[in-house]
Amino acid sequence: MYENIVLHVQLDGKKSDKEYVAEIVSMLKLEEKLNTLISAISGRQQQRGVIARVFLSTQKISVWSTINCAPAGN
Repeated sequence: MYENIVLHVQLDGKKSDKEYVAEIVSMLKLEEKLNTLISAISGRQQQRGVIARVFLSTQKISVWSTINCAPAGN
């Protein structure tokens, strides 16, 4: 899973900050899964891996809540 989290940074030709990665992994409670293949973990853990990649990204992101949004056109 570790490689999956830092892959996009490596593909950009950058180095990942190992301390920052460790902080993100700890916050998302993924420490025990770092050496596990992504296909061998639960869907929820895979989602947390995606969140870790987003946090590691240096790009600004917008988060939109759809909790109270009604479907359009009804």
